[in-house]
Amino acid sequence: RIDYAPIAGKFVNTATAHNYSLSGEWRQRSGSQLKWNLAYRRLEGGDTSSFQNSPSQTLLGRIEHRITMLRGFIRSSVLYDISSGQEQKVEFIHRPVQPGEQGTHLWEDRNGDGQIQFDEIELPPFPGAANVIRITQYTEDFIRTENSKINALLRLDPSALIRETDGLEGFLRKWSAQMTMGIDKKTRPGFGVRTWDPLQLAIPDSSLIALTSTLRVDLFLNRGNASFDMQFSWVDMRNRLVLTSGYDSRRQTEQSVRLRTALAPGWIAIGKVSALLQENDSEFFSARDYLIRSIHCQPEIQWQPAATFRTSIAFIAKYGKNTLQQEFGESARQYELRLGATVNQTAKTSISASVGLVQVQYQGLPNTPVSFALMNGLQNGRNYLWNLQIDRRLDNNVQLNVTYEGRQTGLAPLIHIGRVEVRAAF
Repeated sequence: RIDYAPIAGKFVNTATAHNYSLSGEWRQRSGSQLKWNLAYRRLEGGDTSSFQNSPSQTLLGRIEHRITMLRGFIRSSVLYDISSGQEQKVEFIHRPVQPGEQGTHLWEDRNGDGQIQFDEIELPPFPGAANVIRITQYTEDFIRTENSKINALLRLDPSALIRETDGLEGFLRKWSAQMTMGIDKKTRPGFGVRTWDPLQLAIPDSSLIALTSTLRVDLFLNRGNASFDMQFSWVDMRNRLVLTSGYDSRRQTEQSVRLRTALAPGWIAIGKVSALLQENDSEFFSARDYLIRSIHCQPEIQWQPAATFRTSIAFIAKYGKNTLQQEFGESARQYELRLGATVNQTAKTSISASVGLVQVQYQGLPNTPVSFALMNGLQNGRNYLWNLQIDRRLDNNVQLNVTYEGRQTGLAPLIHIGRVEVRAAF
């Protein structure tokens, strides 16, 4: 493609573009399906173009692969996207809102100056706690981005291959596994940066614009069994964003074991033990840097005498410690007792309520981002949390939701938040 424009009474070449595309599909009877759609464009400036000595190259593409093997023992799907473009630089500003309104973040005025600073903004630990709204403000600067994305799913189900129910084969068919992965990366070209490779996560800050990744692996025993099941999980979530105020990076890793067993008709016991790692790294706000290692233990008993009623009691014990700056000795213990109940009166009405008592024992510097993360937004001492939710379908396409939440954290004043929401689908 050649573009001309009238300049000084004559047509002058302004740009020349070379486009190449490749698309296709390949299917196999064994259950494999591969689709691809790729496009490449090279844009060269003409006589009046400012980029005539540095041609612009753009690559767009999508590859999708689905496969089913061994009568369904292996099921897999992969979706890979690559693109190029321009993106405006952004910065975040925060505006106060009343608690219970449509806030998105929690502002903790740690220095008491009444001014919102970026290092005082936290994610709300529970619904209704947000008191500021985050607004994305675009600057006038544009940067070229190279984007790559991958989403993958792998399932292993031995029961599709093994028919025996006794012996070793019967034991193996009770197991199953699932792995999910999602990576979304935006980068700029740089030395050693493979812009087309979403699996390259170690990228210099000078080339990274944004990165979000989630990896989860689950191993199941007796999945979906009414009497007993067990689940082993490993989850790794990362988020890194480069703003005008520097980069901000977060990571959370969790390994957990969950067991569920039926004690008697209507009685279910659930136990979960997990080890977590929470990491935060901020370029210009060192107070937000921490590496917290914690252990959680949660036994729970559920009683469901009928399909319309369920109640539960749970005890949760947590211990966490900041291992990044050990000279401050920042650690926290939490013990929570939680009661909950759900009533389904009819197919149109559902009522659920819960109340919890949380005892927090924190050691370290108070009123810091680390203390907020260790105590999950609660306060040292006793904390009371309770909520009530009523959902009712008024018509086939109209839903009414009424929510009430209350809390008293430490010596802070009592807080009540109520919301009424009506949803209509057309």
